[in-house]
Formats: sequence, C-alpha cells, structure tokens
Amino acid sequence: MGEAREVESFNGVSVSSAIQATVTISKGGEAPSLVVTSQANIMRHIKSEVRRGSLGHILILSLDPEVSETHERIQVDVIVPEPLRSISASEASHVTVDEVAGESVNFTATGASSIKVDGQVDAKASVTFTAGGASNVTVDKVAGESVHFTVTGASTIAVRDTGKAFQLNVEAEGASSVDVRGLTSQTASLSASGASDIKGPTKPARTVDASLSASGSSEISVRAIGSAKIFECSSRSSVEILGNATRSGQHCG
Repeated sequence: MGEAREVESFNGVSVSSAIQATVTISKGGEAPSLVVTSQANIMRHIKSEVRRGSLGHILILSLDPEVSETHERIQVDVIVPEPLRSISASEASHVTVDEVAGESVNFTATGASSIKVDGQVDAKASVTFTAGGASNVTVDKVAGESVHFTVTGASTIAVRDTGKAFQLNVEAEGASSVDVRGLTSQTASLSASGASDIKGPTKPARTVDASLSASGSSEISVRAIGSAKIFECSSRSSVEILGNATRSGQHCG
C-alpha cells in the first residue's frame, strides 16, 4: 500500500525505526514530495513531520513506539529540492540518496544503520560523515574544501571511487575502519585508535602534508609527497607512509 503525503519545505532528512528511505534531489525546482509504502495496518503509525533543527528544517520519519518492533517493511520515497544539508539514519534504518550538492553537507549513521550515496557529494565548504554503533556509510565520490570522517564502535565509512579536499580529517576508534584511498588532499590528519584501520590517500591519490596518530593495535596507510609527521604510535600499531615525504616524529613499525 502506497500513500502520498503532503509535506512542507525541508532541507534535511532524519530516518529511524528501521525505515528504508530513498532520497532523490530535485535539481529542476520540483516541489518536495513524500510517498510511504507499507502494510495498511501500520500505515497510521508511520510518522512524518518537519521540524526546525540546528541544520535547518528536517523531515523526521519514525514509528510510533507501540509498533517500533514491527517486522513489516516500510519504504519511504522522498523528493527534496536542492540544497540538501543533512541526512541521518538511526535505529537500524537505511537511506539511499543520489548526488548531493550544497554549501555544507552532513551525513550521520548510528545504531546499526546505513547511508549509501549513489553519486558525488559536492560541497563548496565542508562535508562531514559520521558513523557509530555498527553502522556503515558509503559514497561514490566526494569533493569539498574540508572533508571530515568520524567513525566509532565497529563502524565503517568508505569512498568507493575518487574525491578531492583541501583539508582531510579522519578519526577512527573502537574497531572501526575508514577507506579514503581515492581521495586527494592538500593536508591530511589521520588518527586511529582501539584496533581501527585507516586507508588514507594512496596512489594515484595522495596528500601533500600528513599528521598521523595510531594507538591500540591500529593501522594507518597514506601516500604523502610533502611532509609526514607521526605524533603517536603505540606498540602493536603501524603507520605506513608511501611517497617521498619528509618524515618526522615518532618511529612506527
């Protein structure tokens, strides 16, 4: 059963309660729209409302608590005009979105959720990716002045293809992993702890200057052609520096 719902303007989407959402970015001025598909007996329990938040007007998709444990599939198809400012997924939800462009964009997945970007994220200023609690974020390509990745609690973030940033920041902790091998940057700050793994820019991608920190049986690899400084490298951790960068700081196996 499919139900089209009226919705006011919004520039962010927040999904919870194991809902599966497909977000399409309208580039031709198309009005926002919302179609909910599920079994008729739980349709009235699927909530959709727009709230004002720190990142703008957010479309909130959720379930009433009394049916939050349902095993019925809930699919929501969303059309949002440019620019999209944020996507978040929580409580075992899954969000798929096509190409995203804007000034600054935030992606957050928590609680065994996933976000998949089928296309490029292109931000004039910053792009932030966050994953926690056994969640997963994947993106084809990414470009921005500043690109940040933060991953915790056995989660993963990956850029599947290529990307470009002036400033790249990656933090991974708690048995998590980040793969940005195809992303080229001017500077890269990479920090891994608690048995985490960061695959930084490598050939043909590279960074010019890298700041590196690995602890608690973690691993970092990066290709740097300017300078590479290791600020911390504890026992059982490793930092692999490819390229001809001038190296300084701690020794790391």
